[in-house]
Amino acid sequence: MCQSLKESALESQVRESQNEMIIIPVLCNCKCACHHRMDVANSDVETALSEPCSDLNHASDDIVSHQATHNSEKPILPLKAEEVHVLETLIVGRRFNRNVRIEKDMEIQALREPDNPKDGNAIKIIGSSSTGNLTLGHLPRDLAALLACPLDKGILKIKGTVIKVPQKSSEPVPIILYCEGIQGIGIEDSFEETWQSILEAGSTVMHRKIDPHQPPHKYLNNFTYLLRIVLDRDSHLFDGKELDLLESFFSLSEDAKCLFIRLSERKGPWFQVSHINYPEISSVEEAVHELVASGFFTVGDKLDKGLHSEEDLRERMHVLTVPDLRHIVSIANLKRRRADNSPPKRDELLDWIWSAAKDEYLHISSKTCGDSAAVTSLISESLGLCVRISSIASFLNWRVQRLFFLYGEQDLSTFLLVDMGTIKYPSYVCNQTRKTFLTREALLAYEQALEIAQRMDVAVEESDMQSIESCVKQSSLYIRSQETNKTFTNNYVSEDPFLARFSAAWVFATIGTVGVSILERERRYAEAVELLRDLLGQCCCPGRRGYWTTRLSIDLEHLGLKDESLEVAESGLNDSRIRHGDRVALQRRVLRLGKPPRRWKKPSFAKTLSKTCKEVIITGRPLNCQTGMKSRFYGYDDNRCSVEELALQYYAGDAGGAWQGVHSESGIWMTLFALLMWDVIFADVPNVFWHPFQAAPLDLKTDAFCLIRESLIEAQLKRIQGGEAAQILATMWSKYFGTICQGLNWERHSLHELQIMVCCLGGPELATICRLLAEDYAGLSGGMPDLFLWKPLNSEVPCSLCDDGCPNALSSLAGEAKLVEVKGPRDRLSEQQRAWISILMEAGIDVEVCKVKEKPMTSKNDHGS
Repeated sequence: MCQSLKESALESQVRESQNEMIIIPVLCNCKCACHHRMDVANSDVETALSEPCSDLNHASDDIVSHQATHNSEKPILPLKAEEVHVLETLIVGRRFNRNVRIEKDMEIQALREPDNPKDGNAIKIIGSSSTGNLTLGHLPRDLAALLACPLDKGILKIKGTVIKVPQKSSEPVPIILYCEGIQGIGIEDSFEETWQSILEAGSTVMHRKIDPHQPPHKYLNNFTYLLRIVLDRDSHLFDGKELDLLESFFSLSEDAKCLFIRLSERKGPWFQVSHINYPEISSVEEAVHELVASGFFTVGDKLDKGLHSEEDLRERMHVLTVPDLRHIVSIANLKRRRADNSPPKRDELLDWIWSAAKDEYLHISSKTCGDSAAVTSLISESLGLCVRISSIASFLNWRVQRLFFLYGEQDLSTFLLVDMGTIKYPSYVCNQTRKTFLTREALLAYEQALEIAQRMDVAVEESDMQSIESCVKQSSLYIRSQETNKTFTNNYVSEDPFLARFSAAWVFATIGTVGVSILERERRYAEAVELLRDLLGQCCCPGRRGYWTTRLSIDLEHLGLKDESLEVAESGLNDSRIRHGDRVALQRRVLRLGKPPRRWKKPSFAKTLSKTCKEVIITGRPLNCQTGMKSRFYGYDDNRCSVEELALQYYAGDAGGAWQGVHSESGIWMTLFALLMWDVIFADVPNVFWHPFQAAPLDLKTDAFCLIRESLIEAQLKRIQGGEAAQILATMWSKYFGTICQGLNWERHSLHELQIMVCCLGGPELATICRLLAEDYAGLSGGMPDLFLWKPLNSEVPCSLCDDGCPNALSSLAGEAKLVEVKGPRDRLSEQQRAWISILMEAGIDVEVCKVKEKPMTSKNDHGS
């Protein structure tokens, strides 16, 4: 169970891989075989730290084998011109590029992608193939944040190769990058420290390891702090045996504590004691003996037949170095001739040895072994004494970190990122007045739900319908339980409902939601209807009720039950928990299904829905006309571009009104909301901040956010409506620049640009948008119009505070703003987009839809109107 709970179903996994020894005439910074897990678990975060998208939020369980000498600590050297350094990391975001084929040893190149809408520091990985250069994915967000500046300055050139192709197309890809300083650029001394951080971050991303150069007491203090907090707050969630083991950690010697933390952050599961070497540990052997005696470690005895499983044998073999493997192959006479006579690679050596060892292990006569010693004896001799973290210690380590961080995308490495200065979190008060899990039973149910969610995730990836149905059935049974609804209501509905996401009911509801979409795809509408009724019958996940109700109405219509479908849509409109976009979808269904003779009277919202915004039609020369593919065009400058870029070019011209603009979708509004409402977001509110590493309060995406902070929100909206937005932006920019915050991108727009935007939009209009986001951040954080256009009336706009902090330069600024939703030839408005357009029109904001049509071009300059 411990292993299955290591990562939640919302976390991407990288399968274990073994790579041959790397021999290159450059500095190699790798140390030991370790790994690092980064979750984007929560899709709210989704996100998160693991991808240029909030889904990165992604993980690594990869292990790279090196020569035994790499186990000793070596100093990280600074980058110098013409010097090549090796950096091991991953390509993430593969689920967006899963159709691009990757091959082992493929040559790759790292290129900046400053216009990436989700991460201004994004670095994409380009692969060379016979068909040209293809985008394979991106570097992890944390590493890209450090490499972006050197690449932008031209002081670094990055190429590399693919180490191994994962089993699944969506999994992160292990790669090696060769980072070369450019001669003549002049790498200043201050960059040496940055380069060290780059190497450390790369090691963290690839290996899930604690920085070997961090002061020994630092990481030990971090873990001790984390453990103390959890035991003081959540001791009621552990049984007596578990508490005894956790409490005994504080009684261990410093060597034993350090060794446990070191190995718990490495891949394992087995470690050769002879190869463990850390400068802060004076006696590894004594530390191992102490950890074994206290129950934190398990010793690997001699590989006697019948005493160990095949899996155990394979796991131990993987800790052997390449020289060890070659020695065994040579002594046992296992070498096989290769067609090209080249030296065998690590995987081949392991396969040869495993084949012979398995036969011997299973008492099968092996013809490959001559008169030499038994293969298992040779393996045992090469391994020497091995240890692994005990199953209970490993599981409790996972549980303690999960209880501390709550979300699975963070772990002990978060302390390291903060200590290194890679990430800076906001300052706020952690004011906890209640428990996340009131009982041990609630925690165990939550962990069981996570385990089933992980199985569901794997089953969906592998299209295993039998496993999917099993997981959905378990979820449905739990959701139907009256005891479940009673417990959920008592624990979360009346008090701190935002903590409900850490309940089994919430996880099972998520599994059920995925199950609905799969049943609908299979056209099993009757089963989907039954599952949707179960979901609507319980009281968790209020933000999903609109989606469930809409799908129920649609599926009933598929079954020919139009009267019942209409009734479901009408009843949904009476549910106050249904949000804006879903409400518009239900209203449209009521209008379509509720025609005479079913309904004779038109509902009151019919007039509102009948309003249409202005439409502008432009034409362009298409690059592709295939359904299901994003439309591409030749722009007005004859370069290839997207429909949004084509529209921006049109609006920038005289025919379009000579507007300035950006393609931002919801990104610009998330940034403005974060800056303008910073003091509201990070206000002292009980139970919304549980540790110092949060980018937002736990209740941001719930109704509770607005209800709890009503007076603070109204006071801030009054300032925004009164025209103080530009001044607030300048103040927040000065105080918090670089600090991480949910939805905030510091790199995408400058302060000057943001101030011009808000002044051109106007205070009342901006206050309306901020109010809506405060009321329904989760529901309205998507679907905003693609383009933000502005047109200052002043020829020069001195739009920032003067040196004395007086906003006198802002009084004369005026302008216009317009929001535009761009639709390609085969696109149509979603319900969420319709909802936003309706809201913006009611707020008096100029909004229009720009439709891009394809037109066969007769001349180069004929771009349409």
